Amino acid sequence: MADLKRSMFLHVMPKEKFTYGFVEFTFATVPDVDVRFVVYGDDGAQGYEPYVDERVVPVPSAKAVFRSEESLKLLHESDVVIFNWVNMSMLPSMWRYLPKTHLLFWGGDFSPYVAGKRQGLAYRLKRLLLAASIRRARGVIGIVQSDLEKIASIGGQVGTQSVCEIAYLPSRNAGFVPAVKHRSLSVNVLLGNSATPTNRHRSAIDALARFAAEDIRVYAPLSYGDDDYRAEVIEHGCEVLGDKFIPVTDFMERAEYIAFLNKMDIGVFNCDRQQGLGNIQLLLHMGAKVYLSRDGGMLADLRADGAVVDCFEDIGHGSFKAFCAPLDDASIARNKALFSFEGIYERAKGHWGAFYRSFGVGGGAE
Repeated sequence: MADLKRSMFLHVMPKEKFTYGFVEFTFATVPDVDVRFVVYGDDGAQGYEPYVDERVVPVPSAKAVFRSEESLKLLHESDVVIFNWVNMSMLPSMWRYLPKTHLLFWGGDFSPYVAGKRQGLAYRLKRLLLAASIRRARGVIGIVQSDLEKIASIGGQVGTQSVCEIAYLPSRNAGFVPAVKHRSLSVNVLLGNSATPTNRHRSAIDALARFAAEDIRVYAPLSYGDDDYRAEVIEHGCEVLGDKFIPVTDFMERAEYIAFLNKMDIGVFNCDRQQGLGNIQLLLHMGAKVYLSRDGGMLADLRADGAVVDCFEDIGHGSFKAFCAPLDDASIARNKALFSFEGIYERAKGHWGAFYRSFGVGGGAE
């Protein structure tokens, strides 16, 4: 049996906008743990920034994870693998490693396979593969508690279950949030986070249609996702809300996007799963009012954490005055403290420290 004090942990993770920050966070918070990364995909992925370190092995594609000599060596020698975003196309090749693997689900990877979503032979076969992989894996990791419940509904009996947030170092975000919240005469509403169907833009736009005569602007971030779905959202939004619907299709760098969020008075997230959590946390930290769908899981998760958030389903029968009434000072202060960069960092540090300590290794930086 491996000496757990010397265990090697390997994250297999796609190259995308979260990669650099999470690698940096990991190395800083658990310096006494041997953690390696294999990052795969196109270097030109939107928002991706390479992290240059001998402990990080970049490969050009998902297939290359199982062809690269250096990557295969790490897969064989590691004691624990964290499959960081469960890429369905990689599961057959990951099968032999699953007994030592923890499947870290981000949301979009398991969401299509929650019972009752789709039918068809190809879909059923993929769902069977995912269910079998969940049962074969050493454990599963969710970003929020409600994710674990949905994952269990796919795979049934699972191994260990952990909640671990993806976070950055607070210093990486230093100075990004303006000291004073921007206020405008119009009510600025952020709708969703991407051009993905799980945002359920159409029904959200229909709910907001009752306020179309009010002084309101609805901004919909659509810079990444499905092109056809993006076009449908823009068409429906413009048809229902006219020029009060503003699609945001250009990708913004992080500092620019945070400044953009600071202009929002309200966030509306009609997601049917955990999604856009970073946007939601930033909005709450900035004092905005946030509406979350009841069936998406995040409403219950955030309320359990002590956050003051509102229910999306209430929009349909409340007045405009009630919809845009700001949070009281005590609620704003509570949300601001819960979702400060330092607060998020400390929670994530605690989550990951507990995860690594469960294998008998060190607990991380002080």
